[in-house]
Amino acid sequence: GFGVYQLVEDAIVKVDTDKVIPHLLDALCSPLTSVRYWATQISANFNDRRLVDTLLKLLRDDSSDIRLAALVSLEKYVDEPLASQLVELRDSESDPAVRRAFSEVLAASH
Repeated sequence: GFGVYQLVEDAIVKVDTDKVIPHLLDALCSPLTSVRYWATQISANFNDRRLVDTLLKLLRDDSSDIRLAALVSLEKYVDEPLASQLVELRDSESDPAVRRAFSEVLAASH
């Protein structure tokens, strides 16, 4: 890293959302774990519901870091239907730290 990803993130958030979101959605679906991770981190900077379905899928990613980043990115969208999905995913989560993060996001949404 050496901070390169953070510098890229700083540049990306200055670009028009409608230009960024399609590319961000592609990156969120990348076969490369590192690309999915950084795209998930970057998605937290955007308030665009087009990201929600893909972020929900990432809550099932093999990487607990990606699952945690997806939770952070989804936190601003939590409504009743999304909360019920998060409860189901939390209950099937195997990583205790991720399970705690699910609970924290759900508690903050009330």
